[in-house]
Amino acid sequence: MQKKVRNRSVQWGVLLTLITFMFTSQVALSNTVDEVSGLNMWKDAPSLPYRVQEIYPTVFENHIVVAGGLSPDVDANKIGVSKRVIAFNIENSRWVEWPALPEPRHHPMLVVVGDRLFAFGGFVQGSNGMWHNSVDVLELIRKDDTKSNTGATWNKVAKLPAPLAETLSAVHNNKVHLVSGRAPSTAANNSQWNDQSDVNTHYVFDPQTLSFTQAPAIPTARNSACSVVVNNSLHTIGGRTVAGGNLNTHEVYSFTTQKWESLSPLPDAQGGLACASLNRRIYVFGGEYFNNGGGVYSTVWEYDIAKDKWQAISEMPNPRHGLGALNVDKRIYVIGGALQAGGNQTSALMTVFQPN
Repeated sequence: MQKKVRNRSVQWGVLLTLITFMFTSQVALSNTVDEVSGLNMWKDAPSLPYRVQEIYPTVFENHIVVAGGLSPDVDANKIGVSKRVIAFNIENSRWVEWPALPEPRHHPMLVVVGDRLFAFGGFVQGSNGMWHNSVDVLELIRKDDTKSNTGATWNKVAKLPAPLAETLSAVHNNKVHLVSGRAPSTAANNSQWNDQSDVNTHYVFDPQTLSFTQAPAIPTARNSACSVVVNNSLHTIGGRTVAGGNLNTHEVYSFTTQKWESLSPLPDAQGGLACASLNRRIYVFGGEYFNNGGGVYSTVWEYDIAKDKWQAISEMPNPRHGLGALNVDKRIYVIGGALQAGGNQTSALMTVFQPN
């Protein structure tokens, strides 16, 4: 009898060892997969109140602000242009409505200078189409100089030197730099996508005088790129041209020397992407392509500024284009965008990316 008990003990011991091995192996494999794919770097965040793409969000008074964009929620039958302005309260994780834009507008560039919120250019709806490139500079004006949005309105406070959309922005010494983008090819036609050409302009806006000057032009005219400011330098990454498609260009403007230089290119040519900086590194998300049936990019690229080197560190759980990316409290919020190239499957997604 004792022999049988010993045999059973041995059998149970072997079985427990096997179960433990299988469990720990599975956990190890699972962790390895997460590390390889980078999926452990992602978390879901509250969805936007509406589905939207082609946005340039910003952070203002501890809120993530999204304005306008292309949205299927405007027209039940097709994608339309929105004038909604929404804000995500970072403290309580809730979206609220803010004062709407004066008219529907997509690709407006939101920029914060001190305690002022501006929207530059973008496309508005005209009588002949929804790609009428705008010269408007809008500012959110509040009553009685308070932070309350009750009765606040977006006022047209200045005009760009020329119509401008799909541009890049940076703030330096309380002035706004607007670099590259698209403008009408001719003054006679400004209502369709094909009416626009790439530009290499570099405008500087002074919020105090509401006036513009020009700075050294960017070497490569392009649109739908992304940009960040790190170490007193403006990095402009990727984008595309109307005639030539996606680019992997990486050009950097030094605010100190006021000169441009080229650095290590993005490993893939990507347009319609977003980027943000964190801990002296730049992270690039999404974008779209139209060859071979079209699609969106899923790889998250990390650029080490000190080494001038790119590496793939993650995959987006929901790849998309026409999105925004913002560093808020050392977390990168990836906002909105479409899950397919073009206007299809526009989403209300917001996810948070935290590098390991």
